[in-house]
Amino acid sequence: MTAVEMPRKFVVLTTQRSGSNYFCFWLNNHPNVRCHSELFLRKYNGMDGFGYYCNSTLLRRVLYGISDNRILSGIPYNFVISGLIKNFYDSLLNNPTHSGPITDGEDMKLRRHYHPRGNPEKDKAIGFKLMYDQLEYYGFLKSLIRAENIYIIHLIRNNPLKIYLSKLTRRKRGIAHSVREVKEVKVWVNPKTLLHRLDRTIEAQRKMKILFSNNPYLEITSEDFFGNYSETSKRTLGFLGVENRQIRMPRLKKLNPDSVGQIIENYDEITKKLKGTPYERFLD
Repeated sequence: MTAVEMPRKFVVLTTQRSGSNYFCFWLNNHPNVRCHSELFLRKYNGMDGFGYYCNSTLLRRVLYGISDNRILSGIPYNFVISGLIKNFYDSLLNNPTHSGPITDGEDMKLRRHYHPRGNPEKDKAIGFKLMYDQLEYYGFLKSLIRAENIYIIHLIRNNPLKIYLSKLTRRKRGIAHSVREVKEVKVWVNPKTLLHRLDRTIEAQRKMKILFSNNPYLEITSEDFFGNYSETSKRTLGFLGVENRQIRMPRLKKLNPDSVGQIIENYDEITKKLKGTPYERFLD
């Protein structure tokens, strides 16, 4: 009797404003990949998320309240939190009634709805998006990812300046992403704190590379995904063990122009601040 091949388990490890929504929607458009969103985001209310799972019964709700304590949640082997996470992850992988990810036109308003898993037997790779800060909040996730030998797709953005600018423009617009064209906006950048913010982004990426060095690991950049799609797509799908094929591209629109000079109000001031630093090359 032929053994049933288990789906490959993966995590898209990343940080905010790195193109991860687009990338994960793209992955989920592959017929053999199920890629969920930020299941461990505290305010995520999707029916496939950890929060929904914990609030679905009285006992879990009480235990989840304990896990909401910042100090307790950071203890790697806290049995309450670890037990909840283990059971949730088992449901995500093996329970056919567990809600699937959003698939309907990338409309985040639909995340509160139940999304049936039509053909779970076709899932050859199952994963979700995990942000650096969520990994730090739920310390046990580090142990789980190592113990399960979960495949890591580390999605980074090479240009930390654009990450920061995207955070500022998101705050100014009040939206994170859109399926429609949006108006361009300009933002003022504080030159006194900029270098510290850029250093912190690069350091966070470096720590994550080290943290899961023993896991199957693939690093891709959003710049390569959009600039060298064919090769990056082939590498990604090969890593997940699924067929390299054409995948429908998401409907999400790019929010900011390529030129940082079109985004920064005080561009001349920032140019002077970054001159002679490793970040000078990220200016126009």
